[in-house]
Amino acid sequence: MSIQPDPELEKLLERAAENGAKKAFRDIGLDYEGAADDIRQMKNFLSNIRLMSREALKTISSATIQIILLCIALVLFIKTGVMKLSGF
Repeated sequence: MSIQPDPELEKLLERAAENGAKKAFRDIGLDYEGAADDIRQMKNFLSNIRLMSREALKTISSATIQIILLCIALVLFIKTGVMKLSGF
């Protein structure tokens, strides 16, 4: 047995959903003409902030690793006497 959708009920539900969405946007102050563009710009802005945060973390991690390796190399040079032989 299959149930056929009622076109009148579907129209009523669609209108109710649309009115509910409009009310929700109105309640949060997004019921003006340029609201969709503002939302797109905000999404783009947040995406760029996430990207910038990831890149900053990569840069900090890379710099930290390079400093640690430099310190290890410096200690090895001092302990093996390479610095003394080269005249430093």
